[in-house]
Amino acid sequence: MKKVAIGQAGGPTAVINATLAGFVKEIERDHALLFIQNGYEGLAHGMYLDGDSEMLSRVHLHKDVPGCVPWFWTLSVNR
Repeated sequence: MKKVAIGQAGGPTAVINATLAGFVKEIERDHALLFIQNGYEGLAHGMYLDGDSEMLSRVHLHKDVPGCVPWFWTLSVNR
């Protein structure tokens, strides 16, 4: 199975939520997903979160949320 790391930076939160959910929906069946925590800093320091079923469910639930997604801030790299 191929692995894909997802990271986004900048832009309106509503657009980021929607594009992330759309991307995940398209590739989650055929790929193992990793999420990059804290944008470019997380990428540089290997700060990844596993795209487990709980994480993917949360991404799908927040696709239409127009503001920030506070649950993401509380996730730990050591999950």
